[in-house]
Amino acid sequence: VLERALGAALAAGRTPTDEAQAIEWLGLVPRLVPGDARNIKVTTAADLALVTALLEVRKAHAAE
Repeated sequence: VLERALGAALAAGRTPTDEAQAIEWLGLVPRLVPGDARNIKVTTAADLALVTALLEVRKAHAAE
């Protein structure tokens, strides 16, 4: 469904704000599922800094 939705958006010259919007443009309802707060989407330099810090903490605890 996602490939079809993104392909249709591209073919129509549209740029969705996210995958859910592309699916909605097909007339479908995206399914939302619970996630994990540790699954961080890295889109900015601040996100990358946060992930780097979290990995350093995890690495330090693993060495103990």
